[in-house]
Amino acid sequence: MRKDPSTPADEIERSREKLRQMLQFSSLYRVALILGKVKETDMYAECAILYGKKEEHDKALRILVYKLKDYRAAEQYCDTNGKGHDLSYRRRLFQILLSVYLDPMEGGKDSLAAPAVQLLNNHAEDFDAVRVLQIIPAHWSIGLIQQFLNRAVRQSMHSQRTTRVERMLARGENLQVKGASVGLKRTPIMLWEERYCKVCCRPFSDNSFARYPNGEVTHVQCARNKYVCPVTGRLFSTKPAKK
Repeated sequence: MRKDPSTPADEIERSREKLRQMLQFSSLYRVALILGKVKETDMYAECAILYGKKEEHDKALRILVYKLKDYRAAEQYCDTNGKGHDLSYRRRLFQILLSVYLDPMEGGKDSLAAPAVQLLNNHAEDFDAVRVLQIIPAHWSIGLIQQFLNRAVRQSMHSQRTTRVERMLARGENLQVKGASVGLKRTPIMLWEERYCKVCCRPFSDNSFARYPNGEVTHVQCARNKYVCPVTGRLFSTKPAKK
């Protein structure tokens, strides 16, 4: 299609867009095979997608930044490839992009300072502030990254408060469980001659027995799983039974 000069440019672009969608979201093709053919052409956007499939994010982002000069697409690349992954993976992607922006061997000193600062401001939560401060140029002023620093500090404080609340809630739950456990231990259990084990239907001949949290009492040998009541089938824990 591209070799035919009569093909309208908008038709070519629509076809390439469909191709990019297929390359991005399909797994029914051999990445290395297609990449070997595409990288010999000027289909840079498609090449970036394929490098991303191979987890070669630095190569992909350098194409978007230095070949296409599409900084918005570079940010979108990190967003798209970070979906379904944990925060550390997303942060690694954005950290790679920041390093690409700040590479003096590619664009020259501070030539991409503007998109680098915009990246920090747009995605402060996707960066480790300490690592950012380690790689940004020493001559950058605090004012240049003030917005990023403010958001990073707020995010850090929010994370600390959230962690503190979660710990307090967990501590409260532990205290409730301990309180309930103490209450159960203090509740007297009466065994008389007419009372029998509901598992084997035999009476209790001695003082050894097993009591479940729902109040069911059985012989010790009838209590095969301490996490599951043998009478009602009620589950008291997700821990596996010891064999």
